[in-house]
Amino acid sequence: MSTYNTSHTTEFRTCKVCGSVFLNLDLLIDHCNEQHKNLPYVCEHCGRADKYLSDFKRHQLMHSGERPHVCLVCGNAFGLKGNLKNHMKSHAEKPYYCEKCEISFKSEEEFERHKISHQKEKPHVCVECSKAFVYNYELKWHMLTHIGTKAYDCKVCGKAFKRISDLKRHMGIHSKGQ
Repeated sequence: MSTYNTSHTTEFRTCKVCGSVFLNLDLLIDHCNEQHKNLPYVCEHCGRADKYLSDFKRHQLMHSGERPHVCLVCGNAFGLKGNLKNHMKSHAEKPYYCEKCEISFKSEEEFERHKISHQKEKPHVCVECSKAFVYNYELKWHMLTHIGTKAYDCKVCGKAFKRISDLKRHMGIHSKGQ
């Protein structure tokens, strides 16, 4: 009785230059070296061929996982200098950076208000259930759960909601059918 080893699978590779398909990476690399001599830099990992060394080196970062360009504001690292530059634009637009949760803010006022959320103190307490909140607006929002009235009615189906935001979200189901 003969046995067939199913653990070996063929992994086809496609030339990104001309679209030819090969049984394995070695055959693809040989093809690129012979057929695309004008593209002298061939990636040994995926078979991609490049004409310029700079493009080839940039591509190699994808396989190495190397991220040499580090943001001095938040510590995020990038493989390409251009990606770091794009990232830095977000810091320019939102220069106030919270290291605890890695969120940036446009204004110092927003940032200061946000920092309170990391404090353990929750001075705003619900008189109904004793649940505590950092911000007063959170308590006001929460209080609606204790009120029995639903002041916001859907004009389409008549369903009622305690919060206008819930009604607005609900209205999405009616607009999907249009």
